[in-house]
Amino acid sequence: MTYDANNQEASAKLEEIAGFYEEIQKQKEENYVKAMNAGVAAAGRNDFAEARIQFDLALTYKPDDSTAKQRLSELSQMENMRYAAIEKEYSELIVKADAQ
Repeated sequence: MTYDANNQEASAKLEEIAGFYEEIQKQKEENYVKAMNAGVAAAGRNDFAEARIQFDLALTYKPDDSTAKQRLSELSQMENMRYAAIEKEYSELIVKADAQ
């Protein structure tokens, strides 16, 4: 099958398809930005589960995005720090309770 550049109907269809593709790409970018913003907001509220969901969602729109991957890495570090602080507080409370 070959493309006939002089065929107006074929050219019109190609332009229509190109328009659809452009609209899809625009929507993917908007969805990516929304997911990233929601992830940052959730992380700011210490809602790590929601942040992870949003950053993972962003990666569905841009699978190789280094920013979303970096945010997930930072999120893991924040979670680890939070868990370490909780464990430390728990241990201190146990020691305090045993001393009484």
